[in-house]
Amino acid sequence: MVKTYFKNIKNALLEQINNAQQEISVAVAWFTNHELFNALCEKLKEGKKVSICIINDEINNREDGLNFEYFISLGGNLYFG
Repeated sequence: MVKTYFKNIKNALLEQINNAQQEISVAVAWFTNHELFNALCEKLKEGKKVSICIINDEINNREDGLNFEYFISLGGNLYFG
C-alpha cells in the first residue's frame, strides 16, 4: 500500500530511499534537493539501481544545481523529458 504524505515529505522520502533494497525510480518535474540527491548517490555506491526522470529546463540545468554528471558516473540512469 502506498501512503500519501502532506507533512515532513522530505523525511518520508529519505526514509524510503534509505530502506530501498534493490531499485529506486524517481519521476518529478524538478529535482533540486541536495540532501535527497546525495541519498540517491549513496544508494548507487551500495550497488543499487537508481533512475531519475526530470524535465529538461533551466531549473534542472542551472549551474549551481545538482551534479547529474556525478550521478551518471556512479552508474545512475538520468532521463530528460
